Amino acid sequence: MIVEALLKQLINEMQELKNTLAGTTLPWLDIKEASSYLKLSVSTIRKLTSKGEIPFKHLGEGQKSKVLFSRKQLDMWIMTGKTSGFTKRDKETLDVYL
Repeated sequence: MIVEALLKQLINEMQELKNTLAGTTLPWLDIKEASSYLKLSVSTIRKLTSKGEIPFKHLGEGQKSKVLFSRKQLDMWIMTGKTSGFTKRDKETLDVYL
């Protein structure tokens, strides 16, 4: 019975991972997608962006410019462990990746 429960949990987690990976084919993310990808709030992403603590690019100029995040650069950023300015909860979330 325990083995069956663990097997069901593993299958569910593998399905979630498959669904996540299926939606991650684009190299650039907007702020909402980056928030979801990093499992951080949009406000945390905005704070990191305004402080220059997370890699991003501006598309366009002025107030209508759009902030984009490279998935590859975010992955490298996570792997380097750059978590200055994060709350304890944010750091715990990112620890899953490290």
